[in-house]
Amino acid sequence: MITKEEFIDFIEVHEKFNNDIDLLYDLKIDIINSFLFEAFGKVCDMLLNAAFTPDGVDWINWWLYESKNLYTEERLPVYINDEKVLIETPDELWEIIKDYRI
Repeated sequence: MITKEEFIDFIEVHEKFNNDIDLLYDLKIDIINSFLFEAFGKVCDMLLNAAFTPDGVDWINWWLYESKNLYTEERLPVYINDEKVLIETPDELWEIIKDYRI
C-alpha cells in the first residue's frame, strides 16, 4: 500500500516533470509527442492504477491536470458534499484520497 510520503514524492516528481516540459517548450523544444513523454505518462498511470481505486485515480488526475487556473496558476475549489473545498497541497489531497488506496 502506498504511503503518504511515497504519494507526496510521486506528486512532486510529476510536477517537476511538467515544469521541465514547460521550460523546454519555452525554448522551442516540444517533447509532447516523444517516447519520453509517453513513457512517463504510462508509468504514472500504471503506478496510480496499482495503488488507488478508479475514484482515487480520478481525484489525483483532477488535481494534477484540472485544478489550476490556466492564467493565474491558482488552485480552483471543488465541491465535496455540497461544501466548497480548496485543495492546495499534496498533503491536503492525501487526506481526501488516502481511503481510496488499494
